[in-house]
Amino acid sequence: MKRFIIRKEDKYSLAKVNACEYVSSLDHKKSWVVEIKRYVKKRSNDQNAYIHAVPFKILVDHTGYTIDEMKEYLCGEFTGWEEYEMFGRRKVRPLRTTSQMDTLEMTNFIEWMQWWASTNLNIRIPSPNEYEGEY
Repeated sequence: MKRFIIRKEDKYSLAKVNACEYVSSLDHKKSWVVEIKRYVKKRSNDQNAYIHAVPFKILVDHTGYTIDEMKEYLCGEFTGWEEYEMFGRRKVRPLRTTSQMDTLEMTNFIEWMQWWASTNLNIRIPSPNEYEGEY
């Protein structure tokens, strides 16, 4: 699979030229799928460190569940659930996990976790800019 990132600040992008040339060079005797989607940055390392050090840690300490259990449950509640079958048993998993989130979605997830913890457990999770500890 070939991937080209055409950045907004590159009006005359070499990546754009290369992408067009690549598509033009595809074998015309075969069928191809060409997808174009808006580029968004994956969640940041700071966001990932924060959710493990602060919200998940607070929720684990409060509930007794593991980080993996809390992460799966909260991701599923935030993004939705999909059903699948494994060895004849019906199972569910989150539609998206934190590793699949971009920076905006992760920001929304953090805000949602704060709301969820307050509403369901009556506990407050500090925002990243309020937290003074180490991630």
